[in-house]
Amino acid sequence: IFAEVRFLPDLAFPFIKLFENEELLCFEVLLSFFLQWGQNLFESHPAPPGNVLKSMEEVLKYHEPELFEHIKEKNINIKIYAWLGLQNLFTDILTKQDWLGLMDFFVLNCHEPLYILYFMASYFAILRDHIFAADRIDNIEFFIRKQKSIEIGRLTERMQHYLATTPPSILYVAYNDNLPIST
Repeated sequence: IFAEVRFLPDLAFPFIKLFENEELLCFEVLLSFFLQWGQNLFESHPAPPGNVLKSMEEVLKYHEPELFEHIKEKNINIKIYAWLGLQNLFTDILTKQDWLGLMDFFVLNCHEPLYILYFMASYFAILRDHIFAADRIDNIEFFIRKQKSIEIGRLTERMQHYLATTPPSILYVAYNDNLPIST
């Protein structure tokens, strides 16, 4: 399946840049990512992972209902932005430092792979004021898609809050803790 996954180079690229002289380490990190956080990304290949995207949307709807309704009223498809973000592991919307901070958070909390589902809802929530202030759809879309620096600590705190307070019944996927990789 990896030979057919069009977004694989985009998803792997930041790790390749990070570990450019350490091929084995890069491979192990990518393998760990797919086993832990990417385990549901290929469930409906070649289509996007519908259950993952639906879960991300439900988290936003549950925790930020006003924001969810506002985005919906503006005809912005949250699933599209979640999928665009997942395909390159959020490198298009986060600065390098913020992306490294997010990856540190994922690694430090590696036994909770559900955090990947909470990223987009947390990201939208942090941008809430800007999203509500934008008067046109194209302004909102531009702002959502534009790479910007965010307070990664605020983002990860929100992700932790969502993990602690989200009822499992609203999620359409389950994650197994597949780390550490056994030999």
